[in-house]
Amino acid sequence: MPQLSTDTSADVLMLERAVAGRYALERELGRGGMGIVLLARDLSLDRPVALKMLPALLASQPLLRERFLREARTAAGLSHPHIVPIHAVEEHEGIAFIAMAFVDGETLADRVRRTGPLPPHEVARILREVAWALAYAHGRGIVHRDVKPDNILIERGSGRAMVTDFGIAQARSAPGVTDRLTLEGQLLGTAAFMSPEQGAGEHVDGRSDLYSLGGVGFYALTGRAPFEATTLEAVLVARFTRAAPAVASIRPDVPSALAATIDRCLAREPHDRFASGEAVAEALSEGTGIAGTQEVAPPVRSFLRAAEQTLWLASLIVVFTIVYGLPTGRRFAPMLVGIALGIVIVSIDLFRRARELLGEGFDASDVRRGFRTEKQAHAEEMRRLFDARRTDARRRLGRRAWIVFAVGVVARVALQFAFRYTDRAYWRWLILLMIAADISNTVSLVTGLNASPRAERRMFRLAAWMWQSRFARGFFWLAGIGRARPEKRGRTLNADTPSYRLIDLAPAAVKATYPDLPELLRRLDTTQAGLRLREAEVARALTESGGGRLSAHRLDEQSSATTSGGFRTPNELVLEERRVSLLDEMRDALQSTRARRATIAAALENVRIQLLRIGAGVGGADDMREEVAALRALVDQDHGSSGATSLHASQPVPARRT
Repeated sequence: MPQLSTDTSADVLMLERAVAGRYALERELGRGGMGIVLLARDLSLDRPVALKMLPALLASQPLLRERFLREARTAAGLSHPHIVPIHAVEEHEGIAFIAMAFVDGETLADRVRRTGPLPPHEVARILREVAWALAYAHGRGIVHRDVKPDNILIERGSGRAMVTDFGIAQARSAPGVTDRLTLEGQLLGTAAFMSPEQGAGEHVDGRSDLYSLGGVGFYALTGRAPFEATTLEAVLVARFTRAAPAVASIRPDVPSALAATIDRCLAREPHDRFASGEAVAEALSEGTGIAGTQEVAPPVRSFLRAAEQTLWLASLIVVFTIVYGLPTGRRFAPMLVGIALGIVIVSIDLFRRARELLGEGFDASDVRRGFRTEKQAHAEEMRRLFDARRTDARRRLGRRAWIVFAVGVVARVALQFAFRYTDRAYWRWLILLMIAADISNTVSLVTGLNASPRAERRMFRLAAWMWQSRFARGFFWLAGIGRARPEKRGRTLNADTPSYRLIDLAPAAVKATYPDLPELLRRLDTTQAGLRLREAEVARALTESGGGRLSAHRLDEQSSATTSGGFRTPNELVLEERRVSLLDEMRDALQSTRARRATIAAALENVRIQLLRIGAGVGGADDMREEVAALRALVDQDHGSSGATSLHASQPVPARRT
C-alpha cells in the first residue's frame, strides 16, 4: 500500500495536526473523488482505524463540507455486521474527516483483478451479504448511491463482505437535497454501476442500489462491467438505449437462478427490479442453494479429516500388501487376514472419534451432511483452479506417470522373482535395482495420483462416497454400543437457520454465562416470522391499491394531471388527499416493518459471528455481552418490559475483559 509522501502532504499535514495526540497516521490506503483514506492508530484504544479526509479544496466549499459531514453522521447511525462501522465524524479548522473501522482485507475489485472472475457460489454469498446490508440501510431511509466493487471489502480470513463509503449516501427524507450532483464535471458515483434513473438525475430509492448491486454481481462473475465505453456519456447512453447483457451470455456456467437474480436487478425500469434488498437476499438463498451451504461444526470437520486420512492409510496397506506379498508366494487367505488386521488397527482412532461425536450429540447424518458440504465446496474450488489449458497439461503428465509406474511395477516384480532364483553373487546389484525401482514407482504413483484435476483429493471423494452410504450408519451404530446418547443436536448451521438453533453453536461457557440466550433466540425467531408475514401482507395490499410503484409526490402529480382539464369539487380534493394519506401510511408501515426485520437480522448475525469466533478459540464468553444485551433490548421492545424482565432481569451481565 502506498506510504505517506511529501508531494501530497499539504492536506495530510493539516489532518495530522488536527488529530495530534489522538491518532497516529501510518500510511495512505487510497484516494477517491470525495476523499483521501489513511491508515492510522487510535492511541487511546490502541487499535487501527481508517481516516477518510475531505480534501482541503472541497472542504473549503461550505455546501460540500456540510454535505460530507451530514451524510457521514447519517452513515454513522448504521450498525450492521456487513457495513463498515464509523467511529467518529469531526471538523477542525477547515479539515473534515471520518474515523472508521479498518478492515484487514481487499476490495472486491482488487479480488477480481487478482484472481479473475469468481466462482458463482462465492459471488452469490457476497451479493447476499451486501443485499442484507443495503436492506438494513434502506429500512432507515438511506440510499447508498455508490455501490460498486471498490466499495465492497472482503475481510481477510472470514471472507465477510462489508459495504463501505457511504460518501454520497443520502437520506431519502432529507429536504432540499438534489439527487444529481456534479463535481468538476463528473457525476458522483461510478457510471459503470450507476442506475439509469440516477444517471438521469431523477428521484432514486433503494432499487437504484439494487441495480448497482446487479452490476457488481455481473462484474464479479465476468470480470467486466455490464456497460463499457470510453466516455461517461457513452456509458449513460448505452444504459438508456439497450438492456444489460445477460450474464449467461458471457459466462454460461453460472447457475440459472443466480443469473436470473442479477439480470432482474439490472432491469432498466425500477419497478421491474426486486422491491427490496431482502427480496434479493431471499432469491439468492432459495434459488442458488446458498441457504443450504452449511458451516460444518468443528468436531464434525475434524472427523471428516480423520476419515480421509484413515482411508489413505487403509489404501496403502492394501496396495503394498498385494505388491510385496504376491511375489513372495504367500497364500491369498493370509494376505486378506493381514489386510483386514491392518485396516482395523488404523481405524481404532476413527472409532474413538466416532464415540466422541456421539457423546456430543452428533451422529452419522451430521457426518453425511458434512461430507456433502465439503464436496460441494471442493467442486467449486476445482472449477476455479483448472482451466482447459491447465487441465490438458495435467492429464498429459498423469499419462506419463502411469506408464512409468506400470513399467516400474512389472520390473519390480521381475526383480523380486529374479532375487529368489539368482546366485548370491548378484544379490547386491539386484537389491540396488529394487531400491531404484521402489523409488521410481513411489514418485510415479504420487505424480499419477495427483496429476489429474479429477484426482485432486481423490481419497476425499472416495471417503465422501463411502461415508454417505449405509456404511456410515453401521459404523456409528457399532461405535454407539454401550454408550448413552444425549439429545440429538444439529450443529451444521447457516445464516437462514431458525435463530433459536444458533444456540447449537454455543460452547458450554456461553450457555452457562447467558442461560436466557436460548429463550431470547426463540422469541426473536417468532418475531421475525410475524414480521415476514406482515411485510408480505402490507406489500400485497400496497400493490393491489396501485401505490406500490409510485411515491406520494408522483401520486399527487398523477392526480393533478388527470384532473387538470376539469373542475375539482372540495369533496374530490378531500378524497384524493385521504387516498394519498392512506397509501403513505401503508408505505410507512412497510418501511418500518422492513427496518425492524433488518435490525433483528443484524443482531442475530452478530450473535452468529461471535459464536463462530468463540468456537474457533478467538475470544471468550464475556465478549458476547453487547450482543446478548442487544437481543434483550429487542425482546423488551416486542414483548414489553415487564414480560422481558421476568425472563432476564435476574441474569447477570458479565464485565467485558480488557
